[in-house]
Amino acid sequence: MEQSNNKRRNFMLAFGLGTVGAVSALLMGRRPEIVVQPEVAAAEPKAVKGYHVSEHVQRYYRTTRV
Repeated sequence: MEQSNNKRRNFMLAFGLGTVGAVSALLMGRRPEIVVQPEVAAAEPKAVKGYHVSEHVQRYYRTTRV
């Protein structure tokens, strides 16, 4: 009697693992598209090294015209 219980348990274990493996293989084939939202770069301007003409500098130049 003990021999048949072990066979049945092994069969049920193999059946369960096979089912899980088959389902996971199907799901791995259906990968969802990953949509990446672009970050808002306008909120924070890039740091510029050295001299550059900004709005503040242009206002100053306008005030120094003769």
